[in-house]
Amino acid sequence: MCLVLLVLLILLYMVTLSILTFGPMPMIIAPQHSYSSSTTHYLRHFRSIFILDVANHDLALDRQGNRLSISSSDVRTDSRASVVNNKLIVWYNMPFWIRKRSDAELFGHCPVSACNLSTNYSADRAAGDAVVFDGAPLEIPVPPRAFPDQVYVFFMLEPPPKLGFGEQKNFSWNSAFNWTWGYRHDADIRTTYFYLEHSKQLPNISFLRDLVRNKEKAAAWFVSNCDEQAQRLRYVERLKEVLPVDVYGACGTLHCTTWATECDTMLTKYFFYLSFENSFCQDYVTEKFSRAFLKDVYVVPVARGGLNYSHHFPEGIFINADDFSSPEELGMYLKKLINDEDAYIDMLWRIAHFVDLDSYKNPYYYSWCHLCDKLHRLRDNAKTYPDVFGWYHDGTCRPPREF
Repeated sequence: MCLVLLVLLILLYMVTLSILTFGPMPMIIAPQHSYSSSTTHYLRHFRSIFILDVANHDLALDRQGNRLSISSSDVRTDSRASVVNNKLIVWYNMPFWIRKRSDAELFGHCPVSACNLSTNYSADRAAGDAVVFDGAPLEIPVPPRAFPDQVYVFFMLEPPPKLGFGEQKNFSWNSAFNWTWGYRHDADIRTTYFYLEHSKQLPNISFLRDLVRNKEKAAAWFVSNCDEQAQRLRYVERLKEVLPVDVYGACGTLHCTTWATECDTMLTKYFFYLSFENSFCQDYVTEKFSRAFLKDVYVVPVARGGLNYSHHFPEGIFINADDFSSPEELGMYLKKLINDEDAYIDMLWRIAHFVDLDSYKNPYYYSWCHLCDKLHRLRDNAKTYPDVFGWYHDGTCRPPREF
């Protein structure tokens, strides 16, 4: 007994001496996984075509990271009357929603920037190194090329169900196109509806906790197309039987101007934002998804569409409706998450690692560079599509899963 007391007295003396010398020992608390440096490292280093490191991103996407300069030997001379350093891109029918910008705005930031743009097809078609067609004017024959290696580019950002190309084909356009330009990841010039970048600063957890406690409503949905391949309206009607959903736009009773700042700010009072696409098509995802990543908008996106979301976005920054067997099961999960404050804050903290790049203002910012670069390297990129409509349409979309 005396020996035990002696040992305890010695230990007490050592602890007291340690406190007097070094101060009290800190309380050791196991860090929450979500807020650990390892999680931040994972989020910061997740690789995706939708997440850009703006400072280091190589805009010549098919060069595998090599920024090659253009020398005189690279410039095409075979079909033009003289050596032409600046390549001319001519639009046959540029969509009205693509805002005309100066050549400096379009190409000035590009590694290969020696390109110009014209929207006057009749005046400049004979000099165009590339002619870009929005889809294809199927009612007319293919316009003849001005010279043999003039490149015809098929541009398309809409999914096949919205255009009906499967039903209408003009076979004279077979083998007309050399390159494709669109949202598909196998397109020759790839564009996306949005880009995310890494946030420069993360919010304080106490700030997120206060924000969550001030949220008022469950879910918001902005929609204008009520009759489409994805059966979104039917899905949401079922979801509303379990979880309240405010529907803004032509398919609901509430209204908010598209892309208005007050609409985006309003999302902060909701727990969830429904990012439901109009079609289940290969690689198709629009700016609807990126709206949850706008600056100072703290909301969890619920995605539903044809993209492989888990391949392109890190775990914990979105919820995929297709992971649930029914709208009702999804609704029950969302209700559970609303009542689990720590789990919900965990998602907001992960989402806060990313911010939208304002890319909806010019989603073609990088694809202009890619097109210009390819025009300076025709020998590396020579090809023809025997049936571009088949490439675009056949087997690229699926019906929504049964629910």
